[in-house]
Amino acid sequence: MAKMLYRNQYETLKGPMKKYYITLSDIPQKTDPIFSAIWVAHGAIDVNGSTLRSGDAAGFDGSPVIKATDAKYLQFTLQTAPPESPVLACEQINCASGDVLVRLDQVSFPAGAVAYCHVHPGPGIRYLVEGRLRLEADNHVQDALPGHVWFEPANTPVRATAGNVPLTRFIRFMVLPVNYEGKPSIQILDPADATKPKPQTTHRFLDRILTLG
Repeated sequence: MAKMLYRNQYETLKGPMKKYYITLSDIPQKTDPIFSAIWVAHGAIDVNGSTLRSGDAAGFDGSPVIKATDAKYLQFTLQTAPPESPVLACEQINCASGDVLVRLDQVSFPAGAVAYCHVHPGPGIRYLVEGRLRLEADNHVQDALPGHVWFEPANTPVRATAGNVPLTRFIRFMVLPVNYEGKPSIQILDPADATKPKPQTTHRFLDRILTLG
């Protein structure tokens, strides 16, 4: 289970809710997800006959066939059932039938940069690749180091401050409303903070619209 800032139910659309699961693993999984997103940290892996190298990312419907030797990679999934084998993180979310947007991206901070108190309109799992990051939410503080995994439910305020190291970055997988396709999802809560410099950068690897039944 990922460390969690605090819970807030996510609803993609109005209507009867169904249970779904977002997961993170760093080894092949015996599962049949709706969608998989893979990011390679170092080395190279073969996915469905194509090569992904360090820094590459790609999305796949269903369960991709992964062949890796000494490579390090992360696999995020959206699925209808909890995984049968151990994973780094698994979180249940509730969604109505209809379209959702899944996004894989990377957020990078220079030393001391601050992501002021903000929310995102959908839940997601994060993995800290390098650096140090202080996460503050609802009187709860986490000091994250590389390898730290955490879950942020939808619309939950959080402030993130990078440590005094040259670079801090994390990989993020989120489920969002479809109107955020190609657009930033961050919403700064204090108008005074919204005008302050934001030296952190976001690199979007993929946006994919999925139809949930």
